[in-house]
Amino acid sequence: MESGNVKNHHEHGHHHSGDVEALGGAFLLNFTFTLIEIAGGLWTNSVAILADALHDAGDSLALLLAWYLQKASGKERDQRFSYGYGRLSLLAALINGVVLLAGSIVVIVHVIPLLFEPQIVDATGMFWLALLGIVFNGFAF
Repeated sequence: MESGNVKNHHEHGHHHSGDVEALGGAFLLNFTFTLIEIAGGLWTNSVAILADALHDAGDSLALLLAWYLQKASGKERDQRFSYGYGRLSLLAALINGVVLLAGSIVVIVHVIPLLFEPQIVDATGMFWLALLGIVFNGFAF
């Protein structure tokens, strides 16, 4: 019992422009705070702040990829992607994972010598950066 207006497959690509705009805004906020955090980590001499900046850079990359791929995944299938573009999000996850793993290795390599020769950090500056981070993350949310 098939009528003429019933489709044989499920359409994908139900992307709303508000979702894409929200991803773009979250990316811009996260990326801006990443830059602030890098400067703040250097200013406060805090490896913890710099490590969190790396984490935020990974988040920014994930948001940027999600933002781009959210737009791209709505494309219809073609000769190159016979099942469509919806699975591009897996590529974004792989790239993000590799970047975070590589960044973690860099942080570990730089932190090991500091275990033997600790440095003085500016705890007050770290506190203000943490509060600023809460504000940025709140807006991004």
